[in-house]
Amino acid sequence: MNIKQMKVFVLVAKHHNLETVANIIGCKQPTVTFHLKKLEEFAGVPLFKHTNKFFSLTDAGQTLLIHAKEIIRLSEGAVQSLKDYQQLKKGSVIIGSSYTPATNFIPKILRIFLERYPNIDPQLIVSRNSPEINSLIKGFEIDIGIITDTYFQDDELVSIPISKDELGLVMHPDHPFASMETITPQLLMILDTPFLLRETGSSSRNLIDKWMMEHDVKVTKPIDLGSTEIIKQSVLSNVGISILSNLAVKREVEEQRLIFKPLNSEILSRTVYLAYHRSRYLSPILKDFISVFQFVSGDKRA
Repeated sequence: MNIKQMKVFVLVAKHHNLETVANIIGCKQPTVTFHLKKLEEFAGVPLFKHTNKFFSLTDAGQTLLIHAKEIIRLSEGAVQSLKDYQQLKKGSVIIGSSYTPATNFIPKILRIFLERYPNIDPQLIVSRNSPEINSLIKGFEIDIGIITDTYFQDDELVSIPISKDELGLVMHPDHPFASMETITPQLLMILDTPFLLRETGSSSRNLIDKWMMEHDVKVTKPIDLGSTEIIKQSVLSNVGISILSNLAVKREVEEQRLIFKPLNSEILSRTVYLAYHRSRYLSPILKDFISVFQFVSGDKRA
């Protein structure tokens, strides 16, 4: 059993097709078959079931997959840590973030980081919501994740609070609510324009649902949209109003293209966290990335 066999095994488990895996690693399909055969000979039990060209894991294969991912992670971590200490410091940093913190923090971070490490290859994975980022961290698919939540604690992860965020009512300057000093939850129930919402399962939608339940708010024209950006552009076009993060609309509010009204609720207050797996080795470059993030977000320790 070797690292090459482990990597082929993990790829087949993910893609379920030998030809696809062969294309990914740049070899012929018999080579993939050879590595799987050798690994199964070592294991002494079948690792895959296959129908036609579709490969799925057996119970033994599922068990091995957990360890294979850890073996690959440790191997790549060892190689990366040695590269970090080379003079040119070549390597990569894979960052995962939901849309709002990615838009507000990542561009500034990349500018500073690339000035320090011009040979580093940063990669950004933007996900629809924080639970997906959490899963990517736990699967060792990203190095560092940026998560927004009211309170974040997970025994498998290390989390560092970075910035505060607040959800509030957002509307076009021409909307009737824009001129009101105070907007009560009850006013939303007589709203005759669409109320635009994130998809169920996103951290912001969970907070909004909780806030509405506490105040017994039932809007008359709810519309679910797939992303914060779509909602923001819709509000800019005066399609409806929404509850959005103040970080997400900061520029538009400063430019007076949108109005942001706080709802003064602890439920709608949350924190931006930087998180990584407790078992992940933090190379000097990853440590510096965390320092740069703290600097950009307002904690001047970089």
